[in-house]
Amino acid sequence: MAEERDTSGTANRADEQKTRLAVRYGEQAAGEVTVRDMRSGEQTRLPLAEAALHAREALG
Repeated sequence: MAEERDTSGTANRADEQKTRLAVRYGEQAAGEVTVRDMRSGEQTRLPLAEAALHAREALG
């Protein structure tokens, strides 16, 4: 069973540094990530293999 961690500190640091996108791995099914737009708060779950393309499209 995976160890659960409090990620609020990481999210706060990303927000303070004006990070545009954050990628979370390990909170859902293996091989999937959650990409969060730090400006809008929108979160998208997708296969890891699609994360780079999604990030490029989101960042323009």
